[in-house]
Amino acid sequence: MSRPKLSVLPGYKPHRAVVLGIDPATKSGYSIFVQGKLRSSGIVSSARARMSVIEEAVRFMSSSSMPLVVVVEDWSPGGWKSWKAIASVFESWGRWSEQLDLLGIKKVVRVQVDTWRRDLYGPQKMGRRGLKDLAKARVGSVYKKSVTHDEAEAILIGEWGCRAAEVSKLLA
Repeated sequence: MSRPKLSVLPGYKPHRAVVLGIDPATKSGYSIFVQGKLRSSGIVSSARARMSVIEEAVRFMSSSSMPLVVVVEDWSPGGWKSWKAIASVFESWGRWSEQLDLLGIKKVVRVQVDTWRRDLYGPQKMGRRGLKDLAKARVGSVYKKSVTHDEAEAILIGEWGCRAAEVSKLLA
């Protein structure tokens, strides 16, 4: 069996960048990394809270003199069971996107959930609940944080962005 093609750069030298990781949903998880180090994470559900997170990422960008890249989980309708769930994610990403646009933030990378999961912990044969528990366990182990699955997945999306080839191309 051949190893799946990874979309992260070999080795782990984080990009010289501020990475804002977003798991869009009604309650969106977010993470902020500065050159590969987790600086902030949490859950937001209001316009004011989303703007506060983006402004925090901009402050890290300004104080570190590094570019800001937003890495957001992308989706495809194939695995969704409910149109209501799809509409919620589209609505949430639209709100994030509008606020990023208002601040002139243009460096955005979209990543499929299967891609960041495969790149960070290899192919897994388990259901959705098991994958969410795996994300929480990884964050507990690596970052020593006990968090909800939304925040855990946002942290892992940000971690993926810290070494993703797509982000490297955007920074070049």
